[in-house]
Parts: sequence; C-alpha cells; structure tokens
Amino acid sequence: LELEEANLTLKEYEKKLNELRILFDIDGKKNKIVELEEKTKDNDFWQDTEKSTKVLQEIKTLKNSVTKFEDIYNMLSD
Repeated sequence: LELEEANLTLKEYEKKLNELRILFDIDGKKNKIVELEEKTKDNDFWQDTEKSTKVLQEIKTLKNSVTKFEDIYNMLSD
C-alpha cells in the first residue's frame, strides 16, 4: 500500500513538472538555443563583438535555465 501511495505521489509530481515545463517554455528555450547556436556558425556573426557577446550570454542563460529544470526533473524521475 505504501508503495502504491508513493507511486501516486510521484505521478502527481511528474504531472506538475510537465505543467512547469510548459509554463517555463523549456522546449521553446531548447529551440532558441539551437537557433542561436546556428547563428554563431556564420562567419559574419563574429564581426560584431558586442552583438556576438550578447548572443553568447543569451545562450548561456537559456542553457542554465534548461539545465536547472532538467536536473530537478531527472532527480524526481529517478
């Protein structure tokens, strides 16, 4: 019985985490990371150091957000 209750609790957490995934737009952030990383492959990208620095900072910020969320998700999923 305790195991069943624990499984139900975990399923509830998983449901809430999936809701948070949507709320924080984790998939959108992942797509934006890919898009921005593609921009960094352009030769012209590195000509404007101010702009390239901002883009790299945005990539870093997005990756940190995604990583934090996925760490929590994986911790609770295991």
